Amino acid sequence: MNWHETIAFLTHCLPKAAARPLNALPEGSLREIRVRAGQPIRLLTCQGEKLCLCEPTPQQVAQMAEALCEHALYARAEEQRGGFVTLRGGHRMGLCGRVICQGQMVRALREISSFCIRIAGQWRGAADGLLPHLTDEHGRCRSVLIVGLPGMGKTTFGLAVADQVAQQNGPVLFVSLEMDEEQLAAKRLARAAGISYDALMMGNLGDEERARAAEWSSKVSQIPVYTNRKPRATVDDIANMARKVKGLKLLVVDYFGLIRTEERAKNRYEAMTEVSGQLKALARKLKVPLLCLAQINRENAQRQDKRPQLSDLRDTGALEQDADGVIFLHCNSYYNQERPDPWEPDYMQIILAKNRHASTGTCDAAFYRAVGRIIPAR
Repeated sequence: MNWHETIAFLTHCLPKAAARPLNALPEGSLREIRVRAGQPIRLLTCQGEKLCLCEPTPQQVAQMAEALCEHALYARAEEQRGGFVTLRGGHRMGLCGRVICQGQMVRALREISSFCIRIAGQWRGAADGLLPHLTDEHGRCRSVLIVGLPGMGKTTFGLAVADQVAQQNGPVLFVSLEMDEEQLAAKRLARAAGISYDALMMGNLGDEERARAAEWSSKVSQIPVYTNRKPRATVDDIANMARKVKGLKLLVVDYFGLIRTEERAKNRYEAMTEVSGQLKALARKLKVPLLCLAQINRENAQRQDKRPQLSDLRDTGALEQDADGVIFLHCNSYYNQERPDPWEPDYMQIILAKNRHASTGTCDAAFYRAVGRIIPAR
């Protein structure tokens, strides 16, 4: 959820008197909103505190809380006891009243006399931080690898980037050689609507979740992300699909190891080395950034520090050489015998191990597997 989306949902939930001061705020300046019955609504910003000329009644506070409940993602057990709810976009809401949940799914907010919304430190999901790095300072397109073991969130991360680029810049082609279109659509819808991907795929949704899915389905369908219909493809096949998308802004391939090679006589290493070079050439020819998902071998599991390294790249060493950037997704929980609750945030490290045009580094993130959201850890 970016700045404009956040302001839009806040102005929808708060009284009209708060809309003008909210929309007048400089981008990224809002830190906190405090609402209490009978007192002016307080906006805490980087520049100081602003008061809205509105003193909501207890009934209006309850109505605001009810509207905000529609944007609630979850409330863990300890959050429920403390009166906290996590909203879509990673924003955190503390309140005086009752949080009614089914498991960790927020169903209703009752008897709310006051609440506070603490705005997430970054306006976008962790995947969105990649957007400025898809081209260099001269506007030349880059090829970037998103790498990790199965289950590390590569497809989730790639879809998040695809949706954000499509919303901000234009059409995106997502070539999936592993998942079908129904699965991809369900992942995108689950993240946008804040509902369980598994429940969506199995048709096991409650009435409220079904209504939310219907509402967000029309919104997601308007985002120009195009998926392929071919389960296996060569680089030439991918090129043909890309040329059919007018105004293409980003090409995503999921994943490298499943790209079919032209000549079967070659050994695996030589064939995939050639594919790596073909992908690099394709990105230059199309003049669009290329985001390619790939896997690592399992040698890192034998090390004490299991964070992946460039030497762990699978299939061919040419991947490291050809890519302008290499990003590893790493979750320590993968190596634990007990997997975390999918509704609990799973600690993730997003490791920029190679960056041809700038520095490298690491970003800490929270991976909510149930809904497929990756947001910066605060």
